Amino acid sequence: MDDQSIEQAPGLLSEKVALLIGASRGIGARTARVLARAGAKVMLAARDEKALEAVVGVIQAEGHEAHFMSLDVGDERSVECLVDATLGAFGRLDIALITHLMGERRNLSPT
Repeated sequence: MDDQSIEQAPGLLSEKVALLIGASRGIGARTARVLARAGAKVMLAARDEKALEAVVGVIQAEGHEAHFMSLDVGDERSVECLVDATLGAFGRLDIALITHLMGERRNLSPT
């Protein structure tokens, strides 16, 4: 199912809660908008608080529920706080996506 199909089924994710790490731009931001348009309540996270605020503003302007929290994904306590904040804001967590490394190229061969 592509994002246009999801957007044409606005209640598909009704009452679901999605947590997206790496949602301040690119694939993560687009995914957050698509999930919200499909009815999910979304919690967005990344390091760039200003960018997150802008993405959440767009989602909220479309009439969807969204929150954000800046975090360092390498800090375990920060991630725990994010999950706690998501549960506190929405009472549940149904979908969790980490998109912050999508598209990043790394050399995996030994040097």
